[in-house]
Amino acid sequence: MAGGLDVVGVDAGARPDLVDAIGRLANVDTVPVVDHDHGGAGYAVPDDATFAALTLAARTEGLVLDPVYTGKAMAALVTWAREGRLDSSACVCFWHTGGQPALFASRYQERFSC
Repeated sequence: MAGGLDVVGVDAGARPDLVDAIGRLANVDTVPVVDHDHGGAGYAVPDDATFAALTLAARTEGLVLDPVYTGKAMAALVTWAREGRLDSSACVCFWHTGGQPALFASRYQERFSC
């Protein structure tokens, strides 16, 4: 990415018409940049990359992310950084949208138990 302000969304598998919906909500004619590679097996189904991103953010930054949205977004950010897809001279802002209650959902209990 180069120049200007680039916003990248990460598809968490919540809706099949995500790109169209973003365009309508943002009232723009351009196609938004959406990463479709980090949604895992679908909505609320994290994969190994998501869990690795959760662990990395928690251990290195003290940042608590959830496995539904922000964990997938961080997995995308980590991948993009490792692949050199980010301008190394640019500032990157990770927008943490919350979601921590999902950490306590019974479906993730085994993964997050001590």
